[in-house]
Amino acid sequence: MTDAGASSLFVSDRAARIANYDRGWSALCDSVVASVARGMPLTELLARYDAMIGAYTGFIPDAVLRQIPRVDLGHFGGHPAPNRLAVRNGRYLAVTQPQNTNEFFDVIASVVDPEVDCIVEFGSGLGFNLARLRLRLPHQPITYIACEPTEHGRRAAELAFSADPRAKLQTHAFDYAEPDLDFLGRFRKIIAFTVHSVEQMPVLGETFYRKLLATSVAHCFHLEPVGWQRYTELARSVLDMHRDAETWQAFCQRMEFVIEDSQLIKNAAQWSVFCGYNTDLLSIIAGVVDRGEAALTAVSYEILGLNPLNPSTLIAWRRTRQR
Repeated sequence: MTDAGASSLFVSDRAARIANYDRGWSALCDSVVASVARGMPLTELLARYDAMIGAYTGFIPDAVLRQIPRVDLGHFGGHPAPNRLAVRNGRYLAVTQPQNTNEFFDVIASVVDPEVDCIVEFGSGLGFNLARLRLRLPHQPITYIACEPTEHGRRAAELAFSADPRAKLQTHAFDYAEPDLDFLGRFRKIIAFTVHSVEQMPVLGETFYRKLLATSVAHCFHLEPVGWQRYTELARSVLDMHRDAETWQAFCQRMEFVIEDSQLIKNAAQWSVFCGYNTDLLSIIAGVVDRGEAALTAVSYEILGLNPLNPSTLIAWRRTRQR
């Protein structure tokens, strides 16, 4: 049994989650096929994707509202379109434009030096996050690696990067539950990152990080909705609910989201309970740091919220002990 297989209601749902993503991305993959066939450059492909995911669907996205039983907007009630609820640096605010992750990718690009020969994303989706870095680093001879469990995600990444003939891309089928990182063995200096993919593992366990640290990874960056995990009792409570179907179901029926800054952490934890999201990334990274294998270079809790109920935390570390 893998570490991640230990004790969660949601482990058995993992294959279904992956299949659902694959079905959802098949149409997007077809769109990328058509766009590349028309000669659309990578910059325009990325712009079209960003416009799609940033499209206005309400003050709180309709896809989010449909899933929750109750939400109290408080003083945020009555905002007309195109206002939308966002999170920025631990606070709720109303904005008129979709949030972006430029800051995160700027931070990654800032540590790339001439020795870096590989940038790998785990849970790479359609590959557009890797494309953001390629466009920031057009002259660096870097191999970009898309590690993704879905077939359509890997195919879309290959197609998107084909619009840039000078770019080097590899794709690999990947699952956090059974991580095989042997393909990283030939690289001398690796930068790794994740964007809301660890969230899909209720219990990540130690295996993935143990294997990552066995490679030549020099820097790692996470943009994941795990800031609430810094509250130990809250993290333990969420994990307990993940382990008990009856308790989980009762909680999901009565939960309410109150849109006030004082409730932001509670809301994020509730969303994690509801979705079966990750409960242990912060503690795993803390163990790596405590053992002297890495040093934190950045931690920004609840830095932004593309989904305001699932705000992203930035965590970055550099290697301090060579393998």
